[in-house]
Amino acid sequence: MTSQETLLSWFGAIQFNKITVAQDHTTKTWLSNHPKSGRLKDLSAIGIKRFEILETEEISPVMHRHIVSVTHKKGKSKIQLMTIKESAPYNPSIAGTWGVNPVSWEAK
Repeated sequence: MTSQETLLSWFGAIQFNKITVAQDHTTKTWLSNHPKSGRLKDLSAIGIKRFEILETEEISPVMHRHIVSVTHKKGKSKIQLMTIKESAPYNPSIAGTWGVNPVSWEAK
């Protein structure tokens, strides 16, 4: 799965409040520090209606920055999210799997 496919799967899960699925597409590091799904539930509560990846920038082979347009129940936002490829918490690796870092959610 590519970083963009991971991000789209993560957003789809957040959109439809499928928190367990969203966790499958979240970075191992973030999950190791947030064993409960409260923050993901908070993101789901914004009521995402539509999302579109506008840009993807490769920061490194294991880190990509994405600019995403998100339409939600309070309007529309342009945000930044990072995806990181990890084999274990705190271990970025080409051999790992992509995950979304929720803490990188930043309004643009």
